[in-house]
Amino acid sequence: MLKLPEDNIELVSFTEKTMDLKKMRELELMEHNYLRSLHGAEPLVLNEELNEMAQNYAKKLAKQRNMQHSKERNLKGKEGEWVGENLYCSNSSKAAEYVCGSMSKSWYSEIKDYDFKTGKSKGGVTGHFTQVVWKDSKEVGFGVAFNGGFCISVGNYHPGGNFNNAYLQKVGNLIPSTAKSSKQLFDCSSAKKNALSQLNAIRKAHQVGELQLDETLCNYAMEHAESMGKTGTCQVFKINGQWKNWTNWQIMHLVRGSKYKGGEAIRKWYKRLEEYDFDKKCAKNSSDIFYINMGVALILEDFTKVGFGYYINDDNEIDIVAIFDGLVYNSGHHVYPATI
Repeated sequence: MLKLPEDNIELVSFTEKTMDLKKMRELELMEHNYLRSLHGAEPLVLNEELNEMAQNYAKKLAKQRNMQHSKERNLKGKEGEWVGENLYCSNSSKAAEYVCGSMSKSWYSEIKDYDFKTGKSKGGVTGHFTQVVWKDSKEVGFGVAFNGGFCISVGNYHPGGNFNNAYLQKVGNLIPSTAKSSKQLFDCSSAKKNALSQLNAIRKAHQVGELQLDETLCNYAMEHAESMGKTGTCQVFKINGQWKNWTNWQIMHLVRGSKYKGGEAIRKWYKRLEEYDFDKKCAKNSSDIFYINMGVALILEDFTKVGFGYYINDDNEIDIVAIFDGLVYNSGHHVYPATI
């Protein structure tokens, strides 16, 4: 297979095997500091001791499949200086995936229950939100750990926040932001161009002809991406109830204010081919045929046209769709292994 470069590091999700703590921390810091700027709080900086503290505790909680606050939170040589702590977990029946920015967004979402006039909660939990934007906190550390479908995230802050009677002074009101969202930064024309360029580089390596960008297919793809994004569903594209065009889709999360360049979905679909047997012309694992065929679609000799569509919601989730001029079948694929 052809080895492809990463499109950018602003759009990253990790599994236990692919976790890159350095990248995760950089991206969570970006998200935190963007959110703090909305409340007039100075940006945080990463602290290695806090990183280590957060990671060690995340591992402990993952092993226990538990979420409870640590009782020991002081920096070395600074006894009595409280370290704040935020926790976030997700649980699924499949192997866990951590999406960068998810812990920050989850904690900040508590803003809906915070009363800025009284400095108190309206009824829900708000302590995670107030710690994220606490003005006196200067340093932060992050940790993420996995246990099967269980994923736990930890944020440690110094100096810690959430002191009684200090909320009105330390949690700033929401102020107008001049920062642009990912939706505002998105360049659809450039994304299509970059995606097509990467796709055709892959096809050249696999000895098949280039695809042409088709306006009709692009319109279909844009409509389908918007439909999936608004309904929260993933489904094939059909015309009058019939499946005539192969559909690839990918849902990813952008760090707030980052720009999607267009090639990341191609990389993810292409990686599916690691589970394809070129000699037998079929998937190695028959239970995952549809998703492996998303990789096959990129290099199928029969296809000549493609259209790309994108939809970004207000929470920086992007739905990406590629629609081809035909269907992929489970056997007899006209595909060839990469020559480089």
